[in-house]
Amino acid sequence: MVRSPNFKKPKTGVFRIEAAELELAHALGLNISDVCRTALQTAIGQKILNRQCNSGPNPDLFEEYLQVLRDRKEQEESFYKTVASTYQQKLSDVARTEAVQCDIQAAISGVVETAYKRLPEFDPHGDYTQYWQELATLVSKRVGIPVTDVTLKDYVRDARRGRA
Repeated sequence: MVRSPNFKKPKTGVFRIEAAELELAHALGLNISDVCRTALQTAIGQKILNRQCNSGPNPDLFEEYLQVLRDRKEQEESFYKTVASTYQQKLSDVARTEAVQCDIQAAISGVVETAYKRLPEFDPHGDYTQYWQELATLVSKRVGIPVTDVTLKDYVRDARRGRA
């Protein structure tokens, strides 16, 4: 996901660079705008420090620049918190799914062969529809969360193929 910063008063700058350097930057996947922004911010910061030591810059311009940097830092921190939270949620979801799969495996381990023979693809007349509903109810009670008959059928197919 490419994230572009929000600017209050955006402007586009132009610079010259050797073609080989530009191609290399693209090949390395560098975001040239970010690199230029960072370099420019560093240069501005150095100039401000040098001026403060000598005569002092325009206080309004200096304060506005600091506010831009604060806002940008706040946006970046918010973005990274969101990414971290999303990542943790995905890890939690994966762990929960694996735990449920283990619980399902334990709950129906003794009936996989029988259940396999009662899958819809081997039951053209639908004689075992009730079987799957009852099995789903029993497994749901044992596991502690709702488990559908579709989930059980998929699990039985995968178990038979050696993927569960």
